[in-house]
Amino acid sequence: MPQPEVIQLIRTIRGAPATILLLLMVRGTSMTGREINLYTGYDSKTITNAHGVLEMLGLIQNNGHLN
Repeated sequence: MPQPEVIQLIRTIRGAPATILLLLMVRGTSMTGREINLYTGYDSKTITNAHGVLEMLGLIQNNGHLN
């Protein structure tokens, strides 16, 4: 039986947050906003918004390297 928390997480994360989370998991290291831009093509506003969603969900932690 699926866990409600997992279902909610999967339904919440889509688009840019999902792409960026996958990128961070594949790279296995922190990345700057510019690096994320180079890999994804997302603009800085999209990256910032996605970062906020992922941080709010407790999936990433701000280490000051988003610039």
